[in-house]
Amino acid sequence: MLRLFLAFSLVILVVPADRADADDVDQAWQQLVRQSQAARQAREKAAREHVQQARITLGTWYCVGPFRMAAHGIITESFATEFPPEKQALTAGREPIELSRTWETKKFPGMRDTTRRWVEHPEWIDGYRHQLPIGPPPSRNETVYLYRTITAERACSVLAEVLAESYTRVWLNGRPIAEHRIASRGSIVRHWHVTLDLLPGENRLLIKNTSEYSAHTLAFSIPHLTPSFAKYE
Repeated sequence: MLRLFLAFSLVILVVPADRADADDVDQAWQQLVRQSQAARQAREKAAREHVQQARITLGTWYCVGPFRMAAHGIITESFATEFPPEKQALTAGREPIELSRTWETKKFPGMRDTTRRWVEHPEWIDGYRHQLPIGPPPSRNETVYLYRTITAERACSVLAEVLAESYTRVWLNGRPIAEHRIASRGSIVRHWHVTLDLLPGENRLLIKNTSEYSAHTLAFSIPHLTPSFAKYE
């Protein structure tokens, strides 16, 4: 009986201490969570204010393509080829390009129209995926270019998001700033970031996308300025 009493007394003494320790751990954890949330909110606020203070204006998207080297081709060769719109934009650098210009491409089986021109796409909303133009089947290893202006009232660096398939390269004011290659069987979309070092006034953004397979899309976003697709990844 004495042993039972001592054991019961020990339980009474130990349990409250264990609960107190558990409460301390829980409170410490909650405090860490609150501190983490506060730090994240502070970073978000600073990034939002940074973008707002730069007073960035995004121009309308223009797109031209597709361009193809051969009936089937090889993606690495197509991606490495400097098609006419690329040469036009890179030669201009930060200067405006002639968006009314047209080019003739090689004619392949099933291709009705061989004329390529910059097409304005005011309906393309940033933060959403947009279908890029493709040629007749098999529609493989084709290259498309996207072009727009980005105007900033002052020099600043902002983080942009790109969502794309296959091979993608980005230039700003004629200077290469990012490149991603996704070689795979089937269509795989990747979300990645690129830093835009904007100069005061108009900047020129050029994106090259070479698709390994037929249908391909691209999305672009500047967080805190346009809708962001990161949460859907």
